[in-house]
Amino acid sequence: GADDLLLCLLFPAWRHQWSSLKWVCDVSQVIGGGEVVWGEVTKRAAESGYGRVLRLSVLLAGELFGAPVPDGLLDEAAEDGCVRGAAEEITRRFWADATAEEDVWALRRAQARLLERRRDRARYWAGLFLLPAYTEWQAVPLPQPLFLLYFLVRPVRLVARYAPRALGLGR
Repeated sequence: GADDLLLCLLFPAWRHQWSSLKWVCDVSQVIGGGEVVWGEVTKRAAESGYGRVLRLSVLLAGELFGAPVPDGLLDEAAEDGCVRGAAEEITRRFWADATAEEDVWALRRAQARLLERRRDRARYWAGLFLLPAYTEWQAVPLPQPLFLLYFLVRPVRLVARYAPRALGLGR
């Protein structure tokens, strides 16, 4: 149903930091169908720690595509400084020069702030720093028996990539 679909759209939108209007458009389409049971959706989003992500997604859908969002939910989104700030930043990025280099860590911090529960934020940061990604598999091809070494490759690659910039040494 529409409720489940809307909730399912929240994670990829958050994960990809609303980097494309398609994430907001998808949310807008579901909301526009008029079949969303808002009380149930907001309850389930809050229980899963995605209440802010829901408020941000529907705020963007309402502002950018005129999606019919309940006034109470828009008021909650507008009163939450984290949601309001994220909405302004995301909207700015939609219209910004696509070639401009973004501050990756500022985006990551903003993404983590949207998670309401401390344990979800801790899991997010741990996964970001420790879980190997496709880039590690490409950069350091290892045979299957040595797969666990990717858990060491990830932090080393992150330090090598971002430490010089953080220390003001260029890059």
